[in-house]
Amino acid sequence: MRIKVVSALSMLFHLQMTLQNNLTIFRFFNFLRKEFIKCRRTFHVRRVKISASIIAGDLTSLREVVKELEDARVDSIHVDTMDGHFFDYIGLGHHLIEALKRFTNLPIEVHLAVREPEKFVEQFIKIGADLISVQLETCTFPLRILRRIKAAHVKSGVALLPSTPLEQVWP
Repeated sequence: MRIKVVSALSMLFHLQMTLQNNLTIFRFFNFLRKEFIKCRRTFHVRRVKISASIIAGDLTSLREVVKELEDARVDSIHVDTMDGHFFDYIGLGHHLIEALKRFTNLPIEVHLAVREPEKFVEQFIKIGADLISVQLETCTFPLRILRRIKAAHVKSGVALLPSTPLEQVWP
């Protein structure tokens, strides 16, 4: 199992993985929950939520991937949307979210790692994303984008590169 844990201000832990089997995933998520719960006083959170990134899953069998994640009791599904400018990878788009909405009731989190997130926000609001996070380093006016997301009654968040100082968000 290949794992990548990305920290976010919202204290959600996005896991990017190559899915192997239910038992391995279930054991791994239970291990993570126990480890993060030990640290909850440090982070001042009541409950750790696990959001599994679908980007490394087998998209040819999306229904099975979603079933494995549901069986592993993840809290939400994380969808990375990239345009090839900010990251060299071109990620997943709104069509995947529409398909996911047909297969699951799990909340769908969208991470807009794109050059101009304001161009994409409306589209993801309309298709029913439950949380939209924008990459701080790509936003000219991040508060304007976050307010637009909140005005649509969608949860919002900010994602940071590890090299970005927290003071850019939290003075």
